[in-house]
Amino acid sequence: MAETNPRGPQWWLLQDGAPTGPFSHADVESGVLSGRILPGTLASPVGSVQWRPLREWESFAAGQPAEPQAPPLQSPWPINVGKRSTVTRATQLPEMARWICAYSLFVSPVLWLINQGSCMATSPLFDETSPLLGFELLIGLMRFVVSLAVVALLLAGAIWLQRGKRLGVWLLISGLGLDIGWFVLELMVMALLMSAAAQDAGQQHLNPAEAGHPQLGMVLCAFTLVAGIFEVVSLIWLLTKGRDLHLE
Repeated sequence: MAETNPRGPQWWLLQDGAPTGPFSHADVESGVLSGRILPGTLASPVGSVQWRPLREWESFAAGQPAEPQAPPLQSPWPINVGKRSTVTRATQLPEMARWICAYSLFVSPVLWLINQGSCMATSPLFDETSPLLGFELLIGLMRFVVSLAVVALLLAGAIWLQRGKRLGVWLLISGLGLDIGWFVLELMVMALLMSAAAQDAGQQHLNPAEAGHPQLGMVLCAFTLVAGIFEVVSLIWLLTKGRDLHLE
């Protein structure tokens, strides 16, 4: 069978029982010549589904002593017939991807429960006689629906990513993007409502009974800020590095 990639592709190498790479052809060739990579190391070019020793690939056969060709060896992990070889073990995910999965599976649902409990325990910001109260209640309802969708997307994304599925990356990107986008939009709308209340000095808009719990509020704001920073960093990482993950 003809080799699926000409001289110069990128290569996956099976080292210490796990696929590593991809490496450029020049790097692999240099490693073979220097002795850092053995000619018998199992390799698969990106885009192929075969794993064979390097010396049996035409690109590395030059200068190697002729040996009987062994049948292609099977990888210890399933290989997807597609553009990239696939490793389905979560342990092969980069450290940042594992942190994102942990946040999506454990931290995000807990923060959602805390936020919902906090919203139920506090009084509305606007007085019941203010026409702005209806907008606040509508925003609260939308916040509940959007936050629930975000938690569901993050949970599903983390599960699929741990299974080695590329769908997980897109679900995580959707969930993080929706959460960050909604936070910015809600902040802008609340700023507009507060501005409208300040300009209408002839009516009582703010709820005088809304004293809240300052210390608890500061703690929740701190957790929310840290979570928001992590979500922004995670979204940027997934957008820039997600396509390079070794997934189906």
